[in-house]
Amino acid sequence: MTRLVIGVDSSTQSTKAIAWNERGELIAEGRCDIPLSNPSLEKFEQNVEDWWKAFCLSTKDLISKIDLNLVESIAISNQRETLAVLDKNGKAIYPATVWMDKRCVKEVEELNELVGGNKIHEISGRPKDPCPCLYRIFWLKKNEPDIFKKTHCFADVQSFLVHRLTGEFKTGWISSDPHGMFDVVEKKWSKEILDHLEIDENQLPKSYKPGTLIGRISKEAAYDCGLKQDLPIYAAGGDGQLAGLGTNCTKSDRAYINLGTAVVSGVWSKKIHVLEKLEN
Repeated sequence: MTRLVIGVDSSTQSTKAIAWNERGELIAEGRCDIPLSNPSLEKFEQNVEDWWKAFCLSTKDLISKIDLNLVESIAISNQRETLAVLDKNGKAIYPATVWMDKRCVKEVEELNELVGGNKIHEISGRPKDPCPCLYRIFWLKKNEPDIFKKTHCFADVQSFLVHRLTGEFKTGWISSDPHGMFDVVEKKWSKEILDHLEIDENQLPKSYKPGTLIGRISKEAAYDCGLKQDLPIYAAGGDGQLAGLGTNCTKSDRAYINLGTAVVSGVWSKKIHVLEKLEN
């Protein structure tokens, strides 16, 4: 008999639920695909209900292969820079915009000019690019003002799933980071950036240090996904950062390349570097 933990990776194309033992060995896996909508050249969208459906089907697939009584906890890794626009009950009031979405290209320059200089990059560590969520929030404010005003929570994938499992919008620091409005030094939402967007911290998930206990699975959610009621959920983070950790890229003399939906490379640094745009 050995204790198990479950890691769930809710990524762009699919959800994978994997059981690991105390030695870090993969014991079993379940998975389910997630549909992706591409209504126009620059738009990439998903239905948040498909995230929940894929989560439940992948966990049910997994637990059919293991002894559920051995599972002690769960953590969720998520596709980064993907934004859910939710009401107070966690229901979508607008399609989730995926990190590949480019509808907000114009808003990148407009918001940076509004905030001033290189301030967003300095606070969030995110250079000018349409990928971080804040530019799609700014786009929504300009183009869908009624939706913008009705939004109760601008959520990452982890916080959406945690809300379905526990009833609370909670996430990890490294899932908040891709929003582009998280202060990476102070480890909190940047009031300066939020003020320019005209949103409140209460419209964002509560963010915790990775490894923090952030909730337990409710009776209703346990019935839907097949996991145990009261199973502890610990804060995890974005799939890219966790890919670096998984490849043991924890020193500055190591780097990793992730050949997924996009090609991503990374290297660890003890210091925060704000780089100017590289010229070709």
